[in-house]
Amino acid sequence: MCYIPVVREANLSQFHEDFTMFLNSRSQEVVPNGYMVLILQGRQSHDPSNIESCYKWELLAMAIAELVSQGLMDEDKLDSFNVPYYSPSYEEEQDIVEREGSFTIKLMKAFSLDAMDKQEKDVRAKVGKYAKGIRSFTESMISNQFGDEVIDKLYDKFTHIVVEDLAKKSPKATSIILVLTKIVG
Repeated sequence: MCYIPVVREANLSQFHEDFTMFLNSRSQEVVPNGYMVLILQGRQSHDPSNIESCYKWELLAMAIAELVSQGLMDEDKLDSFNVPYYSPSYEEEQDIVEREGSFTIKLMKAFSLDAMDKQEKDVRAKVGKYAKGIRSFTESMISNQFGDEVIDKLYDKFTHIVVEDLAKKSPKATSIILVLTKIVG
């Protein structure tokens, strides 16, 4: 489970604040009746701690824990490491847009995709692409906290863990498409 209730509430509150500020800022840039299209990572489940939201973070946490146990990463740095990541539900995003009040929702659709490329037959290549995708948005946070010298080892370990885990589950990723129109006024 990647969320305890108090952390879930804190992350939802921060997401609400950030997304509201984003919408407000964009509303100042978009002309009346102008459109804005957003594609956001989200979740279809009401439970923010399900596999859809937590898969990548739980496996990354396993890789970090392994390197800490080998003495390659500092446990004190692990204890102070926090990633305020929140994957909102369809309803949460809809509620924030409606409350912020600058836009009307013209279209909102959630869809799930396999997190791994099903076209790719080679498991190593499939996992390699997935791991590179995760690395692209987590590396700067992790290297800032733990240092650059562990990065390659960490993502090698992460890739190994994903290969093992793929035999057990097939993770999905959810995206939410929002087509918004600026309210005249």
